Amino acid sequence: MIYFLTVNYFSTNFIFKLIPSILQQHFESNIIIINNSPEDEDLIDLVNQYPQIKVICSPSNLGFGSACNLGITHVYQIDPKALIWLINPDAVLKTIAIATILNYFKEDAEIAILGTNIEDSNGNPWFELGRFNPWLGSVTHRAYNPLQIDGFTKIPSRWVSGCSMVLNLSQFDHCPQFDPFYFLYYEDVDLCEKYFRKNYKIVVTSMALVIHSVSSITSQNPSTKLKVEMMSKLYFLDKYGKFSAIWFNIIRYLIIIAIELCFNQKRALVRWEGLLDFIKWKTKVYFIY
Repeated sequence: MIYFLTVNYFSTNFIFKLIPSILQQHFESNIIIINNSPEDEDLIDLVNQYPQIKVICSPSNLGFGSACNLGITHVYQIDPKALIWLINPDAVLKTIAIATILNYFKEDAEIAILGTNIEDSNGNPWFELGRFNPWLGSVTHRAYNPLQIDGFTKIPSRWVSGCSMVLNLSQFDHCPQFDPFYFLYYEDVDLCEKYFRKNYKIVVTSMALVIHSVSSITSQNPSTKLKVEMMSKLYFLDKYGKFSAIWFNIIRYLIIIAIELCFNQKRALVRWEGLLDFIKWKTKVYFIY
């Protein structure tokens, strides 16, 4: 049994496209929507059209990771051996996606976290392979060499994108959860890094199984996106990066801010706010301990 889990924040127009891409594959699947936007009245039309969908309402916008935690906990309580496929609302599955995923777990039941190769809406690779350099703090999601070896190659990956991530609950002796500190960005890298260091098996498919309309939702508020993304990355590096990674990235951000002040002051100030948010948080943590 696969439980599909997606988070809605005024994105029902995208979910209307996602659901048929799941149902048309004729596999037994449960679809759960975590509703981060209680005011989204369009969700009523969605539920009326697809009454088999389960909606879990959050009291407010919890962010991606915390919203996913609600759904993961719900599934774990009713089926602690299930497969949970986290899928972005602005993504759609290719026609062979579910069959391919089930084949991966049939051939290797020890996979704990499985990511899929992802294409953007133009057919270009968007996520191929997750890497993390703890010394420099670089977090990359594209391969240096083509990965299309064959349709069913398992490729070890340091992390996989939360845009399309399958959790195999049977490999966990507990309910896996995202760090609730993150509101958006890097919560998927954080989750994978935690289990990577505990030697859980994390792989990505060589075949592109998902098409993602990149940033179609987050681009609606670019200033907030940039600010939150900076804070999330620095927080991640504070948890898992070396000391050099933190300072390398802070210095890099300061240089970027200085350059942008010359031609895009608004963007520079947003970056500065993101950097200050991290400094304030780190200072607070320092004095607490």
